[in-house]
Formats: sequence, structure tokens, C-alpha cells
Amino acid sequence: MKKLYILIAIVCVTHKLSAQISCNLSAAGSCSASPQFSIGTGGVVNSAADFPSIYGHWYKNTRHQLLFTANELISAGVLPGNISSVSFFINSIPSGYIGALPGLTISLKCVSQTSLTNAFDNVGLTQVYSATSYTPIVGINTHNFSNSYVWDGISDLLVDICYTFYVNINYTNNPIMPSTTTSVTRCIYAMSDISNLCGIDTLQPIINNKRPNIVFGNCASTTSILANVNTLNSIAIFPNPSNGQFTISNTINTDKLEVTIINTLGQTVMIETAKNNDQLSFDLSKMSKGIYYAKVTTDEGTQLFKLILE
Repeated sequence: MKKLYILIAIVCVTHKLSAQISCNLSAAGSCSASPQFSIGTGGVVNSAADFPSIYGHWYKNTRHQLLFTANELISAGVLPGNISSVSFFINSIPSGYIGALPGLTISLKCVSQTSLTNAFDNVGLTQVYSATSYTPIVGINTHNFSNSYVWDGISDLLVDICYTFYVNINYTNNPIMPSTTTSVTRCIYAMSDISNLCGIDTLQPIINNKRPNIVFGNCASTTSILANVNTLNSIAIFPNPSNGQFTISNTINTDKLEVTIINTLGQTVMIETAKNNDQLSFDLSKMSKGIYYAKVTTDEGTQLFKLILE
């Protein structure tokens, strides 16, 4: 029986200040053919009357919030910059399913938390996707954003998915979707047959350690700095992460040792050089904390390193 739910300054070559990237809608609009990065490989599935199920219609209105930590995003390969889409996978759709969901929306928000509580976050959500009607399909369901969302590379990311409540549409069932078990709560959801849930925090959601698998489209702003790089086995950078002091160690003496520091906007913020030296140190302690890239060039070639400034 169904239950009833109610409702930065640095001294170097140019002495210029370079700002770090911030979470917001991209000023450049969206992007196409984005690289895809998956988070979650678990095979835990719901039933036709069980949640989480992103497109679930066992109740007339369903809302999910999913949390992805910065470490998860970075480990998956997501770069700071534009997130252009999210995708969810459906294993199967039971007979009698509603078909088209009315008013499907997806919103994102940068947060600083590694787990969710039993309360929806409705403050500061940025809507990135809206469809008057969306019909889920078996397989990959990709939602391309009309305007990409800029992720700063250090914040955790909250994803909110909801669709409109229509009183004159009978409830049906839930698509079967794969999820991954998380060690802490990173999925909450609520459902109702009598009221709208989108943007409303009066209904206490259910907490769950099963989080639906997701794929992020990521046309990051830093991809341009990856050109013309290779692997230099003689180069190491330590410590990394660091509070600002980094050292490049070169096991092979070369005439040229140069490092170019680039922020997540693709801007050069520092250039340091050394000649006939096997070490080069540089200081980022006056920069904003976050992700940087070190483009190291020697007589042998160029290699890119990701730096974490804590």
C-alpha cells in the first residue's frame, strides 16, 4: 500500500592580479560534443514502486537531490570549467509507465559539504535545464543545458531534479535505474500525490545511501592549455597539495627549466625560469586556494601538472 506524503595578487613578471573561476552560469553559453565523465558504477536497482528513481512516477510528483564531492568530480576526470549536461541510465521501463513527464527541471549549486541531511536545499539553486515535457527512454537519458554551469574545481556539487505536479494525471510506476551505494548520505528524495515538490522545503525528504549513477558533460575552460604536452619522466613537483611553496625537481641537468603557472580560467599568472639548475621553487601562497596548472618546459619537452593549493 502506498504511503501518503504531504507536503589574487602575485609578484612575478607582470605584477597582475588574476581572479579564480567561480560557480555560476557560463557567460559563453553552452558547448557541444563535450567529453563525458561517469560517477557511479554500482548495479543496485530500484523496483517499480521503490526509490531512488530520477524519473519515478509511483507518485504524481517526485524530487531528488544528489551530492557529488569535489574529490569525486576530480577523480572522475571532470575539469574546472563548464558543465554542459548530465545523463542518467535506465535499465528498463515497466509497462504502464506515464511516458512523458511534465515540466522536468534540473538545477545545480556549488556547496561545501560531503553529505546531505533530511532537508532540501532551496537557496541559490541555478536552473540549467527545463523541458515542458520529457519522455524517458531505456538507456542513456542526456539533458543538454541551454547554458553551461561553471564549476570552480574546489566546491562540492548539488544536483536537483524535479518535475511538475499535475493533479489530473494518475500515478503509474518507476523506471528501473542503477545506483551506487555511498558511505554517507548523498541522495535525498521526496514524493507526493497531492502537492508540488519543486522548490518547496515543507516536506521532509527521505535520506538514502543509494545514489543514481550519473554522467557529466564537461567542456572545461582549461582544455586549451593541454596542447603540446608530453611526459617528462625526469620531472617531479613536491609537495602537492601544498600551502603555497612548490619545488620542481629535475633529475637531468638541462640548460632550460621553465614553469608557467595557469589558473582555471586558462590565464597565465606566473612564469619562473632557471638555467643550469636541477631545482626550481615557486610560491603561490598569495593566490586564492584551489586548482592550478604548472606547464613545465625543459630541453626535452613540456609537461602539464595539476597543482592543489590548500
